[in-house]
Amino acid sequence: MPGWAANFAYLQSEERSERSAAGPEAGREPQAAGVARQCGVPFPHRAGSRGRAGGGSRPALIHLDDERALVRPHGVQGEPAAVQRRPRRRGQARLLDLHHHDRASRDRPHHRHGHCHRRPVGPLALSLADGGHDALGHILPIDWKVTANLVFKISVHTTPLSYPALIQIPNDPGAWDQSGLQSANMVFESVAEGGITRFTAVFQQVPDKVGPVRSGRLISLKLTRHYRGRLFLSGTSQGTFGVLNSDPVPTFFDTQGFYYRTSDHRAPDNLYINADAIARAEAPGPAAFALPTGNPKLSGGQPANSISVPEHSTTFSLENDSKAYLKTEGGHQFGDASIGQPLRISMVIVMRTQVTTTGIIEDVNGAHGLDYNIDGSGSADVYYQGLKYGAHWSSPDRSSPLVFTTDAGQAIALPNGLVWIEVVPG
Repeated sequence: MPGWAANFAYLQSEERSERSAAGPEAGREPQAAGVARQCGVPFPHRAGSRGRAGGGSRPALIHLDDERALVRPHGVQGEPAAVQRRPRRRGQARLLDLHHHDRASRDRPHHRHGHCHRRPVGPLALSLADGGHDALGHILPIDWKVTANLVFKISVHTTPLSYPALIQIPNDPGAWDQSGLQSANMVFESVAEGGITRFTAVFQQVPDKVGPVRSGRLISLKLTRHYRGRLFLSGTSQGTFGVLNSDPVPTFFDTQGFYYRTSDHRAPDNLYINADAIARAEAPGPAAFALPTGNPKLSGGQPANSISVPEHSTTFSLENDSKAYLKTEGGHQFGDASIGQPLRISMVIVMRTQVTTTGIIEDVNGAHGLDYNIDGSGSADVYYQGLKYGAHWSSPDRSSPLVFTTDAGQAIALPNGLVWIEVVPG
């Protein structure tokens, strides 16, 4: 997805309006056209080289000339941000660098891999008003505007996969903080047994380190079939292994030369896998499959800055700047140990389904495993950018991704960010 290419912010949503009465003569394309193209907005004509910002709440101030654009987000002190051209390689979209040079940002370390770059975020409005000049000095009537939301982004090195990797990750306190979760497309959280939850993280691109990795459950086998991937797990109980044998899905168990142990967690929460090992384990494998993602365009939501999921002793709170949700459990705010930052979750879904206790013994304490019916349908609540939507989930068939729709019948596209799905009884 095109972005501001600054390793920290991308355009999450945009509104477009333009009115053009371009004359027959036009000068060379100004930087504004590059900004417009980067935002996916048609630039109306080759206008002159000056403009101003306006419109929207808390707009940025922008001055355009032939070499650069200067942006100063409203309320931010310091030098303006510089937006400069980058050479475009064949097949690549033009990218823009956006850097705000305030004192605080100069004093912070700037890592390019594995760490986020926190910069000014919030509404951004760019516009060109009537009165622009072309290269010959003619006044050109024009009214062009784009509004967007600059959103916090995290830069992590990842390796693309031809089909999804599902990785079974524990959630007992000994496993905190886990590594790699921020790079997942989806994380399904469900109670394994004894009231302790476990994650099944679904990746289309995998970071350099993921884990800890623990044993699979019945729900993780079903999710692997739905999302047409391969399940990475340390092992299974005898009963779950019997289900796997009778109704197999692609799996990859703890194997020497692929998984490794670390010293930063105690066993059994110290088994990890890296991107290279996942890529090697996936070749050959199932047919290529890309997870469906899109731009959620929802209407009719109710304000929801906080979410409570008592079944998992979990709360989510909205981070105002990024409009992402932060997860807390037992007073612990979840983070990704690989990047040293809190998990920022683009969308939270509370998915209700039938849960039954099985005869399978899943742990040494004799706890029985649970079976989640995710091959049917049920109710759900969807939380996105501070709004709550009543929803419904369904399974077209046992080998296709789950489908979410609002109660009003709107299809819910899953954003190209971390989607956290809490699977609870209901």
